[in-house]
Amino acid sequence: MPLPYEKGVAQKSELYDATASKQACAVLYYLQRAGHFYCDTHYTVERDSYPSFLLLYVLRGEMEIASDDHGTARVRAGELAFLNCYQPHAYHAVRPLEYLWLHFDGANTVDFYREILQTHGAVIRVDGNRYLLEQMQRIVNQMQQVGQINEVTASQRLHTLLCGLLYTTDRIAADHPLIAQAQRYLHEHLREELSVAELAQQFHLSASQMNRLFRASTGQSPHEYLINLRINRAKTLLKETRLSVIEIAGEVGYAYDTSFAAAFRAKTGMSPRQFRNMPV
Repeated sequence: MPLPYEKGVAQKSELYDATASKQACAVLYYLQRAGHFYCDTHYTVERDSYPSFLLLYVLRGEMEIASDDHGTARVRAGELAFLNCYQPHAYHAVRPLEYLWLHFDGANTVDFYREILQTHGAVIRVDGNRYLLEQMQRIVNQMQQVGQINEVTASQRLHTLLCGLLYTTDRIAADHPLIAQAQRYLHEHLREELSVAELAQQFHLSASQMNRLFRASTGQSPHEYLINLRINRAKTLLKETRLSVIEIAGEVGYAYDTSFAAAFRAKTGMSPRQFRNMPV
């Protein structure tokens, strides 16, 4: 569609609007707007707030984004940025630009946003992951061809995008072979007191490298992964043995049964004794 009021946007650009049903707003991820833009360096967007989240996938050229969460960052060809538009934000073309974009919201988008930001930072390198690009293109193409997109289909594709971004094999090489070894090491040493620094030292990494690689590969920090291993082992011992809670605490790496009970309750919502007595 022509965009006569969008400064810096070429006429061949595409923009499509979607209006979500009440049901979609209640339970689905829902699309609000989508587009495929070609821009020159006059293209600038600055907003105090817009009720959505925004995915920007740069196909060619370069843009700069700014927000409270991201600070200022450059997004280049083959990179994607994820913006919380409820906050003040801005972006503009640094060089002639071609990019795909989706405004959307719903379900637990805000939780995905926080996790993706914590795991990968402001800008995600995704040019090796054609599937993410194809999902965005399918959404834009269906809007172009049909004028709208089935809300369930849109929700599924948006969820696929968010999962793909959270677990993408990006610039920090999420499939690093040492992470599988680190997972096995944690399994074998869950009774011991282990810090991230000590774990990293075993594999000749810094603590920050271990944290980034481990989170990118598993979606968890090494510390959280270890806690979950301990709680899973404790569940087995509670159901399959007559060991006391104090003994089980020691078996899974807790010096005090009180700290074990607190960790168990935080993960399960019940005490170890309540879990033991609950029918399977």
